[in-house]
Amino acid sequence: MIGSTVTTSPRSASRRRSDDGPAFLDLGWLPFVLGTVLAFAAIGAVLLMLFGGTRYDDAVKNYLRISYTHESGLTDTLAPSYVWGHITAQTDVDQTEFADYLAKEAERYREHIVDEFGNDINISFDITKKDRLKGDELDAYRTKMAAQYKIPEDKLESACVLTVTVHLNGSEQSATYENVELTAVKVDGEYYIDQAFAYAVDIAEDAQQSALQQAAL
Repeated sequence: MIGSTVTTSPRSASRRRSDDGPAFLDLGWLPFVLGTVLAFAAIGAVLLMLFGGTRYDDAVKNYLRISYTHESGLTDTLAPSYVWGHITAQTDVDQTEFADYLAKEAERYREHIVDEFGNDINISFDITKKDRLKGDELDAYRTKMAAQYKIPEDKLESACVLTVTVHLNGSEQSATYENVELTAVKVDGEYYIDQAFAYAVDIAEDAQQSALQQAAL
């Protein structure tokens, strides 16, 4: 079980439910040192193959932070460049405009969750289960992501369905959401949460509507 905690400030929340080693002066130690380094490198390579370059819990933490706190500085962690290109093509809102809108609207978004949970909201989570997509299932998922978000199939390296328990604790009340399913997607060596892509589209559409309304005034 993997656990992590994200602490938020009351300024932003969401309306919607991530050494140096010893110096060996005697060169007689060199073979031993090199052997040790190579052994640890081999272990690291195995772990990298098992878990990927970025941990699943980092992707979950970033997704929860931006979806609950609307931290506009986290938009780079929300989706890969292919998704941002798709969003811009669909809504005429680019990543910079998205972040600006998110920053401007954060106060309004936060009111709903702060009204319910109070200030100083603490978000924590546990990843309780991981199911890696393989074979035909992964191929079908790649095809779906290519059609829906324009992620090239050969750039989507792996995907894993995570079962997550999310805890929200505020000054007024707390809540726990069990069996939340999130899909961690590895694209170009980085992990993202695919539910974040729909979130980004949703916010971009809001930004588009806001711009149209301003232009009509």
